[in-house]
Amino acid sequence: MNSYVIQAYPYQNVDISPWQKKFICSEEEIDRQMLRLANRHITWTEGEPVSVGDVVQCRLVSRLPRFQNDNLSLTAGAGLFDAELESLLIGKKAGDTIRLEKENTGITGTLISVKNRHVPAVTDEYIRELSIPDVSTVPGLPERTTASGRFFQ
Repeated sequence: MNSYVIQAYPYQNVDISPWQKKFICSEEEIDRQMLRLANRHITWTEGEPVSVGDVVQCRLVSRLPRFQNDNLSLTAGAGLFDAELESLLIGKKAGDTIRLEKENTGITGTLISVKNRHVPAVTDEYIRELSIPDVSTVPGLPERTTASGRFFQ
């Protein structure tokens, strides 16, 4: 039996730069990570009216299959289902009806329930619980996190 020695190409010489993603530390990414940290402390209550970030359960009626749903749950203002529809939900209450036109087809939505999102007040104890490296007090937080009120209210 004959055997051959196979020589592998040195992987160190392979140029992978066209497939490497560049790391860009944007404000949006920092905000997304701050929201991820805050998520485990967020509580929910049944209530109304709808605000950005609240979870809405609704019934949609339309000839468009995507908008035909008897029990759709979505986050208002997140833009994950349909940004235009979600923006119409802001300020509405359970039992309210919304109407929207998409692709020359009418969509009617009835709000079934609203779960309001509550973010805890920012205290030094809360900041320590988040375990953010090199930050243990409220004054140590980046200014935009508390100034915008977006994540910490």
